[in-house]
Amino acid sequence: MTTQDAEDRQALRALVDEYAWMADTFDYEGYAALFTPDGTITGRVPGDGEPFMRVQGHEALAELLHSNDGFTQTFHAVENHRCEIDGDSASGITYCLARHYREATGEVVVTPLRYRDTYERTPDGWRFSSREIGFTWVEKAVADPAELATWSGQD
Repeated sequence: MTTQDAEDRQALRALVDEYAWMADTFDYEGYAALFTPDGTITGRVPGDGEPFMRVQGHEALAELLHSNDGFTQTFHAVENHRCEIDGDSASGITYCLARHYREATGEVVVTPLRYRDTYERTPDGWRFSSREIGFTWVEKAVADPAELATWSGQD
């Protein structure tokens, strides 16, 4: 592996980590800026031939992140990241465990995700040219914020 390969891999990992951060901080414009101007997101569920969602361009991508507005907090934990680099383009797969919390009900929706990414090197660094979100399954749980007091010794 060359120094350039290592730097590119590090930059691509930083990009997928930044995506999670922008989603979790509800930074709509920052989220959209991680994509090329004509970048796309599609969403698929197991067994479906066609995506149930396709969004393209910065304005539409910023609007897409608003779909998380119904949650009090989200937490996207980026796990595995594999990529293949070919000059100024690359492809990769990213695993993520996404948690979405609704304070009013205490409900937590947990979804393991597998992203299939294509990347493009731009004057501003690596950006997503496309990101396909593969939804695997959904788990639901109930969170108990009162437990935090017990854990922190404040009960």
